[in-house]
Parts: sequence; structure tokens; C-alpha cells
Amino acid sequence: MNRPVADTAAWLATARAEAPKHEAADAGLAAIGSAFFTDRARFFDTVLTEWAVAGHRQVVVLGAGYDQRAFRLDLPDDLLLIEVDLPEVLAEKGRRIGDALPRCRRSTVAADVVADGLDALDDTRLDFARPILWIAEGLLYYLTPDEVRTLLHQVGARSTQGSILALDHVATAGTRLPEVRRWLRFMADRGSPWRSAVADPAAWLRPHGWILTDRSTGVGRPEDDDDVVTWLLEAHRQAEEERSR
Repeated sequence: MNRPVADTAAWLATARAEAPKHEAADAGLAAIGSAFFTDRARFFDTVLTEWAVAGHRQVVVLGAGYDQRAFRLDLPDDLLLIEVDLPEVLAEKGRRIGDALPRCRRSTVAADVVADGLDALDDTRLDFARPILWIAEGLLYYLTPDEVRTLLHQVGARSTQGSILALDHVATAGTRLPEVRRWLRFMADRGSPWRSAVADPAAWLRPHGWILTDRSTGVGRPEDDDDVVTWLLEAHRQAEEERSR
């Protein structure tokens, strides 16, 4: 798979660097709002930190890219955090990390979540009978709707009651905004097209066995919160009997 489904840090850095030369990039970042990226990082930091404080000890980061939470957050040393991404991304990340030591039991799985699925996780130290926090940050909009559905199915098949799914996704309404459409063209031109969006997160996740929590929110343009551009979502796994009703 050639598209960068995980390397959000790289594309954002590129977009910021090229914004003066690309009106579309500048407009797209303005539509989202520079504070969004700080808010998004804080959102996932909070979900992970509270998960650990609650006593849970299993985390999977899908399309981890250059995520540094295993190194920068104050996590329990017995927390198992598995990062899944393309082999070349993990290799480059390893070079960048150097001799830095994680604050938890960090492990990596080299896999393409689309082409390979999540089967490689079955050979890790994960206990699928216990709750898992799944994090998909800056990932799903690079996938087609069918690829997203398949991934959600595979995550659900490995999630017991009490598991949490934390993710971000593009809002369908946001893709209709002129400045966001320019941003989408810019991303497509640089080989990183966004391929999917979500209109109703609750209705989208419910058939997969996930129910949104109150932490979930839609993020709008800085000057108009009614225009939702992207979603920050947290969902809990339904009990088996609830899913079968």
C-alpha cells in the first residue's frame, strides 16, 4: 500500500512547510483551526491516561506513525502498548527514537492494517478476554468506506465488553466547505487522498457494537462551530446480549 495511512506527523509537517506555497494547504489548515491538532492530541492523551488510571493495561495504536505517547506520558510500567504500522514507518521511527526508553511495555507489530488485517495481533501478548483500548488517530480518512468497515469488524472481533475505541474522522458536512475541498485536492495531489468521511458517528459505529461516550465531540471551524469539520470520538464496547437485540 503506497498511501500514508499512518504518518500524520509527516503530512502535517509537510503541509505547514508548504502552506506559503500552496493556498489550498493554508486554507485547509485554517478551516480546521491550528488549535485542533493540540486539542486532538489532548483528547487521545486524556483517553489513554484515564484508561491506565482505571487499572486497564492493554492498548493498541493502529497506524501509530510517530506517536510518542509510550515515551512522553506518565504510564504504568506494566501497561502493554502495541503500535501497529507499516514496516518502513516503524523502522524510521526506531531510528528517530534511538536509545530512548518507553515508560511502559511498548511493543511494535509491522503490518499493513488494510492488506494484512489484524491477524498479527493474535501472536502478541494481548489477552483478548480482557478490555483493550484501541486508538486510531489520523488513520481512518485515508481508507475507503469498505476498508474502514473491515477494520472496525476486525477490531470488534478482538474486543470484549469494557473495551474502548478512540478515533478521529472527517465529518461529511465538513468536506462540503470550499476551503476543506481545496485541502482535499491538495492532499490528493501530494499522494495522500482522504477517502472516507462520516455523517452520523453514533449510527456509523452502533452496528459494529460500539456506543459513543459523552467525551465524543464534533470540532467545527474556529469562527463557526455549527460547521463540523472533524469528529473526535470515544466509544465503549457493547455487551454481547445488547448487540444481539
